[in-house]
Amino acid sequence: MPFADLFSHWFSYSIIGALCFGVSMALYKWPAHDKAIDTNALNTWRNIVQLLLACLFFYGSFTFVLGDTILIAFLRGGLFTALTLLQMYALTKVETNTLYPITSTFSLLVVIVVGISFFHDAISMLQLLGMLLAVVAIYCFSYRSGKWKWGKKESYIGIAIVVFSAISNIVHKLAADMGDIYNFQIWLYVFIFATGLIPLFIQHKKETFGKMWHRKSFLAGVAIAIFSFLGAYALLVALTKGPLSLVQTTNSAYLFVAVPFAAFLFKESLTAKKVLLILLAFVAIAIIRLG
Repeated sequence: MPFADLFSHWFSYSIIGALCFGVSMALYKWPAHDKAIDTNALNTWRNIVQLLLACLFFYGSFTFVLGDTILIAFLRGGLFTALTLLQMYALTKVETNTLYPITSTFSLLVVIVVGISFFHDAISMLQLLGMLLAVVAIYCFSYRSGKWKWGKKESYIGIAIVVFSAISNIVHKLAADMGDIYNFQIWLYVFIFATGLIPLFIQHKKETFGKMWHRKSFLAGVAIAIFSFLGAYALLVALTKGPLSLVQTTNSAYLFVAVPFAAFLFKESLTAKKVLLILLAFVAIAIIRLG
């Protein structure tokens, strides 16, 4: 692919989104390793920074017209907040390399079925092979010794994450197909910030407001916000250019960035098997691109 055409293809944006999401997802583990960081304070700073970035870069596209854009942004914002809180709670119970593989596998399968059945995604046999390899790689990440790693409580949390994640990805595609992605992103982060205040007031109240000014909570929130914002923008652009099932399968490579990055930062285990599966995922993504 010529360099001039590099950013005219959905694949490039999907890979950039995966890299950014991988870093941000790994950083979600930070509060579990540093008790000085308050989860709600972190989320609040993240939401503030994301909203500021959206206003800074997309203010020229802002419009206040009640319609599908605002409705979808509200739905996507609520799902994002619920999904984030579920993931951060789950990460206090299980490792990154347990949570993301399981939830990503089943969420991806749902999105693939919806993409082919309802969005009529055109997929070649080679791309289908790459998608199957990606699903196998993610599945093998989460399976060990003939049984699932999670207990009953973790399984319920995982099911909720899968459902919210799949619906969120489908709503994201609907937003991309509407065309007004810049105005959508401003409203999206407005609603993410607004819905994010609900758990802030319910759960911690005065304690969280005191921890809002803790340096580590602020730094963690800003770091996650930057990578999450860039990843969301890249993914949205990819969805305007490519089919839902292929874009989301490629974007699922965030897992193979999040796991080694979390292993490096937080000393989580990274076995030879996991390294081989990461390589298999890269092969799968290469096949999807060639297809």
